[in-house]
Amino acid sequence: MIRQTILLIAILLALPLAARAQEDSLIADYRAEITELRDVASSSSALGIVRGQLSRAFIENDIVFSRRYLDNWSQLLQDRWAQHDTFFATQLLTLSDWDQAVVEGRVTRDEAETALAPALAQIEVVAGHIPAWLDDDVARMVERALWTDLAQDIGCCDPLYYHALSEADAVWGVALSPDPAAIAALQIIPAVPSADTPDATTAELAFAWLASRAEGLMADGAASPARRRALLIEANLLEELFGLPADLPLERSLATLAAREGFAAQPVAPLIRMAALTEPGPLRDLLLGHAAARLDSRADHLRPALRIAADSEGEALNRSVVSTTTPMRQMATTTSGFNLSGQAQAPTPLPAPAAPMAVATSSDREAAELVDEALTALLLAGSGAGDISLFVEIANMAERADELLGTGTSLELVDSLASETR
Repeated sequence: MIRQTILLIAILLALPLAARAQEDSLIADYRAEITELRDVASSSSALGIVRGQLSRAFIENDIVFSRRYLDNWSQLLQDRWAQHDTFFATQLLTLSDWDQAVVEGRVTRDEAETALAPALAQIEVVAGHIPAWLDDDVARMVERALWTDLAQDIGCCDPLYYHALSEADAVWGVALSPDPAAIAALQIIPAVPSADTPDATTAELAFAWLASRAEGLMADGAASPARRRALLIEANLLEELFGLPADLPLERSLATLAAREGFAAQPVAPLIRMAALTEPGPLRDLLLGHAAARLDSRADHLRPALRIAADSEGEALNRSVVSTTTPMRQMATTTSGFNLSGQAQAPTPLPAPAAPMAVATSSDREAAELVDEALTALLLAGSGAGDISLFVEIANMAERADELLGTGTSLELVDSLASETR
C-alpha cells in the first residue's frame, strides 16, 4: 500500500513536468525553425562574405576606379543586411514571451499554436525574399560603381560628369527590397494577449506604422520617387503577408505603382539629352544603350495589359508592343558594352523587370505608343542617322510617356491602407 501511495504521488508530480515538456516542445520547434531561417540569412551578412561578393561583382564588370570604395561599400551592405538578423531576433524575443506564458499557464498550448503557426508561415515568406534582396543590393552597388567610374573617366566638371554622379546616387530608386530598417521593425509574432497589450493585430500595427511614415513624408515634402517606391514595396510585402485591410480594392496593384515610381526615379529623357550633347562614339553609345534599356523596361511593363485589352477588343497591336524583343534590345546589349577607351566590358546590370499591369487605360495606351515611337527613333539615332533635333524629339516623347504612366499619389494610397485601423 505504501508503495502504491508513493507511486501515485510520483505520477502526480510528474504530470506537470510531462505537460511542461510537451509545451516546451511546441515552442522549441518554432524556435528551431526560426533559428534555422536566421542562420541561413545571417551566413550571407558576414563582412568578409559581403566584401567577397562585391569584389567578384566588380571584377566581373571591369570596375576599376570604384574599387577604392570596396571596403566602405561592403560595410554599407553589411549594415544593411544586418537588419535582417534584427528581424529574426525580434521574432525570437517575442517567442520567448509565449514560452513563459505557456509555462505560467496564462495561455494554453492550443492558444499558442493558433497564434504562432500562421506567424511562422509569414516569417518563412520574409525569409524567402531575402536572397533576392541581397542579390539586388549587390547589383545596385555594381551599377553605382559603373556610373562612378564613368564620371571619373569623363573628368570634372562638365554636365555629363555631374549627370553620371547623379545616376550613381539614383541607383537605389529601383531597389527590389523595402527599407531594411522597416524589415527589422516588422513584428510578425503577435504579443502575448494581456490587459496591457493593444487590441490590434500584427497586420493592423504594421499597416498603421507604414501609414505614419507616409504621412511624415507628405508633411516634410521629402517624397522622392525612390522613397515612395520603398514604401510601396513594403506595402506590397505586407499585402503578401496579411492581405489588404478589409480587402481594400486598388485601381492599380501595389507592384505596378512601385514599378512606376522606379521609372520616375530613373527617367529616360536626361540620358537622351546628354547623348545629344555628346560626340558620336562609345560614350554616346553608352548613354543610348541605357536609355534603350529603360524604354524597354517600360514597354515590358505595358505590353501584357495592352495585349489583353487588344485581344478583347479585336484590335491589332503595334508590332513593337506585341513582340517579345524590340529592336532596341539588341542595341542596348551591344552599345553599352564599352568604356571610354573603346574596350569591351560587361553591360551594366539592369533592374529586375517592372511588374506588368493588370489593367490598361487610355493614358497607358498613349504611353505605350510613345515608348514604341521613341524606341524606333532611338534606333535611327544610334545608327548615326540622327541629329540634335531627333534627340530632342525622342527625349520629349520619353518624358511625355513617363508623365502618362503617372506617379506622385502613392503616399496617399499607402496612408489609406491603415484607415480601417483608426
